[in-house]
Amino acid sequence: MKCRDVPGSMSHIQSLPNELLVGIFESGVSMCTGHPELRLPFQHLVSSVSRKWRAVALSSPCLWTTIVFDCLWSPQFKCASLWIERSGACLLDITIFINPISSDSAKSAMDRVIPHTHRWRQFRVVTFPQSMFETIVAPLRTAAAPHLRRFDMTVHTDENYFETIRAPPTLRDHFLTGNAASLTSARILGLYHMCTPPLTGLTFLQLGGSFGHCLRPVNNIVNARFTIESLRDFLTESPTLTHLVLQRLDISFPLNTSVFGIQIPSVDRVS
Repeated sequence: MKCRDVPGSMSHIQSLPNELLVGIFESGVSMCTGHPELRLPFQHLVSSVSRKWRAVALSSPCLWTTIVFDCLWSPQFKCASLWIERSGACLLDITIFINPISSDSAKSAMDRVIPHTHRWRQFRVVTFPQSMFETIVAPLRTAAAPHLRRFDMTVHTDENYFETIRAPPTLRDHFLTGNAASLTSARILGLYHMCTPPLTGLTFLQLGGSFGHCLRPVNNIVNARFTIESLRDFLTESPTLTHLVLQRLDISFPLNTSVFGIQIPSVDRVS
């Protein structure tokens, strides 16, 4: 039985206090997050029920904190920009999906979220090609994200890009050097060289070379290169690690190299 079938049911719902409605809306958002079969986000659905519900939803910043930029779907892209405004001062969970043909949209998405790094709680950028590396990473290098807890970056192999590279660089790049004091989880896959946030407070770290879904590696050039010294540095910088995942990394072992000097003081799981 639906509410409209019960006499006076809608009037009873409309008479609920705003605080109770906000609590109901928050529960609905939590239950519906991650269900792509929904044609419209829960927030939009409740906002279209009545003027009161719309007013309550729009005046509740906590309902608009999950920001998803799909760079191939312009309606959702516009909605994400609107949600940033509606989220007020709340912490944000941001995801950017990028396609090789969406470089302009990717830059626009980064331009819109970078001014709000002080509000980031989670940040994911998914499936961008190596040729867009600077577009994504350059704004992050000196950024400060003091509330960021989880960082996730996945890069796809861009074969045309790798055709111009004779050997992968071995230098390590850094980002979020301004402040990432709350960061505890970092997942970075697919880079041809290592680029990491500050590692001091991490409890989970996943590093990987070429992304497993790419069509084919190019002479293994997409595998990130490590030396024993760089691996030792990574672990020394991460004294609080409890989970460490290393995959498809090209680790260089010079002749007569001993690895017994590498200490992993707190890791209870290595994959």
